[in-house]
Amino acid sequence: TMSHQYLARWFYTDDYIKNKDDKPSFILEFFSFFVPFFGLIMYLSLNNSKPNRARLCGKFALFGFIVNILIFVITFIGIVIHGGSIPGVNV
Repeated sequence: TMSHQYLARWFYTDDYIKNKDDKPSFILEFFSFFVPFFGLIMYLSLNNSKPNRARLCGKFALFGFIVNILIFVITFIGIVIHGGSIPGVNV
């Protein structure tokens, strides 16, 4: 009889096991979007071992960075247009 370990080795190759563990992670994507520096670190650290997960972290970090820049520019333009004053507030 063949041992269970031998059968598992025969059916599941190293590539299969590596790709099986390389699934997207909602938590990593969430933090990568809201903290782009975290996403960059995850991209660089997972690039060799889990390339699919690393690529998603990198994409979410890039999208998060772009959204942060857009929010900054829109806020800056709003402050410049309104002169830094809030209507109804007298300081």
